[in-house]
Parts: sequence; structure tokens; C-alpha cells
Amino acid sequence: TAVVLHEVLVGRNEFRTQEPGATIQRVLHHTPRRLDVVRPDIPTALADVVSRALLKQPEDRFQTAAELAKALRRVRAM
Repeated sequence: TAVVLHEVLVGRNEFRTQEPGATIQRVLHHTPRRLDVVRPDIPTALADVVSRALLKQPEDRFQTAAELAKALRRVRAM
């Protein structure tokens, strides 16, 4: 979900490459650029939510889709 959200807002998938093996390596090791760095028009709060959702360690990310949705609704309310 977070990868798709990032891709929609940035306009490209930062993980995808021409070679499947390289794509897998990027999924494992690449940290996508923050939304507010790529698109200064995006609020910092939204960039924070998406950045957290993209963290590599599962325990650092939102634990459920409902938790992510709640964070996104809070940003929308700002």
C-alpha cells in the first residue's frame, strides 16, 4: 500500500529496474526519497506517514492497514 501511494504521488516506482534481481535488491535495501523532498507541495505530515509506512523493519511500520488509514485521515484533516 505504501509503495503504491509513494509511486502515485511521485510519479514513478523507485524500486523497479530493468532486471528482476536488481529490483529485488532495491526492495530490500533502497529507501525511497521522502515525498516532501521530491515534491515540495506535499505536506510534511503526509511525507512522515508515508516514510513510516515504507520503513524496512516491520516493527517500525504501521502494524495494521487500519492504523495507516487512521494516520492518513489525521493528515487529511489538517
